[in-house]
Parts: sequence; structure tokens; C-alpha cells
Amino acid sequence: MLFSQKSVKRNIRPSDLGLLRGWLGEVSGMFLVAGPTGSGKTTTLYALIHELELSSQAVVTVEDPVEYPVDGITQIEVNIPLGLTFAVGLKAMLRLDPDYLLVGEIRDAESAQIAVEAAATGHCVMSTLHSPDTAGVVILLRNWGIRDHQIASALQIALNQRLVRRLCQKCRQRCAPSKTEILWLKALALPAIDEVYRAAGCEACQHTGYQGRIGVFEVWQKDDSDYELILSHTDAQSLRRHLRKRGLQTALEDGLARVREGVTTLSELQAMGACLGNCR
Repeated sequence: MLFSQKSVKRNIRPSDLGLLRGWLGEVSGMFLVAGPTGSGKTTTLYALIHELELSSQAVVTVEDPVEYPVDGITQIEVNIPLGLTFAVGLKAMLRLDPDYLLVGEIRDAESAQIAVEAAATGHCVMSTLHSPDTAGVVILLRNWGIRDHQIASALQIALNQRLVRRLCQKCRQRCAPSKTEILWLKALALPAIDEVYRAAGCEACQHTGYQGRIGVFEVWQKDDSDYELILSHTDAQSLRRHLRKRGLQTALEDGLARVREGVTTLSELQAMGACLGNCR
């Protein structure tokens, strides 16, 4: 089974899922999903949209393209040749005064400014962007000219995610990590792992060793101390260190937990990239 809306709810930690569901009850604010292309960001947003589907709230989306048609929700597709950009669509949708606004992707300074202003003026805004981790979301918004006080006021939750392949449970093989994997863990100052699983291959998984994919997540809900740091223009590394000290679990650490459970492999985490918010 491929990564799906149902698998988002199944794979994300219950405590983090509770944060996301709690945000849906907020009056206003911004929820941003970060990650590279193909990491399931839009699927995560639609998992939230489906939580709202049967509610009485007005939900409007601006997307390029509309990937999942949802009954009872107003969905607008971007059409660049006709001049319907994300920014133009955002401005038009705000006139409808929706309770929740989903923007398929924040790609430029104009759409970022409109989305932040919408979040600061009573709307719940959901969107995606390309950032290496949750702290990087703040830096990216700054690079688009969004002021610190706007970010601190509007941003409520940032989620960073990646996809890794799921080990076939029928043929996985238990073993010790390789020397290369041990050195990789040491280089990132990560705890040693005595035992891992490797992909073997069987008929059930078509001899690939894997069946489907799962998400690994990093969920940051802003608190008062984060607000002050953003407001004081704290740099990315200092913000990451602060978030780690107050208990934020990075996507890499979430992935390592999956490795210990025998759900995925260390090689899958290495393929995600070494920089996943693991700042100590």
C-alpha cells in the first residue's frame, strides 16, 4: 500500500496527531508542512481536510493541481496561462471569508505575505513549502520578506516529513549494523543501535525486501519561548538547538525509532539526507 491519507493518521505518533487535531479547533493561525517534492506533504494536508469534511466549517482550497476532489469543500485550481496564480486565488478566496484555507504550496513572496496576513486576521491557513526541517520554515518565510513579528504571530504548527520504504515483515532479516552505518550514526552524534533489520526479498514483496512506504515526522507546536526567539530574529541553528532542548523529536529520530522497531532500515534514513534537524 502506498502512503495514503489513512496511513498519515496511522503512522504519526498519537501525541503529535493530537496536536494537529487540536489545531483544527483553533480560531486562526498557520499550519505549514515542510519537506522535499514527493514526501507526502499534500497527503498530510488532505488528511486534515478529511477531518473537517463533515463539520459545519467553510473550507476553501487553492491548488496546482487539485489532487484529491473532496465533497463539500470549495476547491480552486491554479491556471497560470489565464492569470490565476496562487496569489490571485488567495485574494479571491479571502473574499469568501472561509474558516479554513488550504494553499497547495507557498512558492513566492507574494503568496507567502497573503497567507501570513490571512492567518493573522482570523483564518486557519494550511500550506506546504520546501524546507529541510521545521526551524527552516521560519528562515524561508524571512527570506520571502515576512517580518519576524508576523511569523511569530501567525505560525502555530510546523511539520517536517519524509517518506521511507517499509520493510517486508515476511522476509526481513535481523542483523548488526554495518561499519558504515555505525560511523554514520557517530558522525551525527546519534545513539548506537545494536540490532537492525535488513531487506532480504521474497515472493510477497516481489523480491525487493520492501512493501509500501511510511512517513517519518517532526512536529513543532510553537510556545511562548519560541515566540520570543522568532521575534528577536534568532538564527536557524540557535532556534534548532532551543527546540531540541525543549524536547522536539526530529524526523531523523522518529526514523530511528522505526529502525529499532524493524519497520525500516538505516539505509533508508541515510537516503533521506543527513540534515534533518539533528542539531544538538
